[in-house]
Amino acid sequence: MEGAGRRGGSWRTAANGVTLLRLLLTAPLIWAMVSDRGWLAVALFLIAAASDGVDGYLARSRGESSPLGKLLDPVADKVLGIAVLATLTLHGRLPSWMFWALAAKEALQLLGGLILLAAGRPVPAARLSGKAATVVLFTGFALAMVGWPLGTWVTGAGVLLSLGAGVDYAFVAAKGVRSRSKPAAGREG
Repeated sequence: MEGAGRRGGSWRTAANGVTLLRLLLTAPLIWAMVSDRGWLAVALFLIAAASDGVDGYLARSRGESSPLGKLLDPVADKVLGIAVLATLTLHGRLPSWMFWALAAKEALQLLGGLILLAAGRPVPAARLSGKAATVVLFTGFALAMVGWPLGTWVTGAGVLLSLGAGVDYAFVAAKGVRSRSKPAAGREG
């Protein structure tokens, strides 16, 4: 059936291809970082970071939203972000508290999402606060990659924003669970 992929019926979409590219770019990016190929690492990171906006734009503008894309996009973001932050931390460019704070938040968010899925509950969509935190984090990572001291401060702000976004996300998820478990107003049974 023509166009089925554009209505979410197929996983083979341009948006999912861009998301997969971001995920696949993580390995050569980390290699470039640990091999001291600074500008190559920055270029790969900027391509990967830009792809986060491109896949969302493609999914919306072409009607290519899919269940796989809704799962794969945040996974690709988390893999990219945690891998880059871990590498910057191991190379002494960022303090370790940033890595541990963000890794703990991402692990808790992943666990919460798995619990919701296992219970048959919907996982809330990405929120503006989380997207803003990602932009700040990725800006900080790029600055830290090129050795600018401001990168530490921007990344720290991004980590704090991400923690706040995680709390916001948890409240939204809890509200959704509570509202779905209560009977509708005016109805009994």
